[in-house]
Amino acid sequence: MFNTALTAVSIGLVFVITFIVFSKSLFGLVVIGEREVGIVVRKFGPKLAAGQHVALKGEAGYQAATLSPGWHFGYYPWKFTVKKTAVVRIPQGQIGLIVAGDGATPPASRILGCAVDCDSFQDARKFLMNGGEKGRQIDILTAGVYRINTALFSVIVAQNADHR
Repeated sequence: MFNTALTAVSIGLVFVITFIVFSKSLFGLVVIGEREVGIVVRKFGPKLAAGQHVALKGEAGYQAATLSPGWHFGYYPWKFTVKKTAVVRIPQGQIGLIVAGDGATPPASRILGCAVDCDSFQDARKFLMNGGEKGRQIDILTAGVYRINTALFSVIVAQNADHR
């Protein structure tokens, strides 16, 4: 009886693993964990404009939109690569400084990018569409967990400040 139950469990496990493997190719399934952000890279499409690093209109390259936790369909491996990165955590009593790798060029008279409504840098599309500027930002992140598109933003906290 024990062998029969073990065989049934083994067959079920093989079925589930096979389904997940084939779902990725067949349905373009991408599963993002609770503590992850999916950074989408489109493998082909129109080229980005000169000086642009993040795509807003379906161009090839890093996409502004990220994937939140859950199951996402339509991200076929022949068309997209999805890089899973950890959420950004800002410890209690610290702040996160933001450096944007794309956006408008700030005027020479300012050293920090202007404040832009972009859900604490969690909405890269909104940041770029609302006039967000390249470089160091005037807004900061306070203690908490953030789903940041790390293809666009670098976050500096005490732990990585020496490496910048």
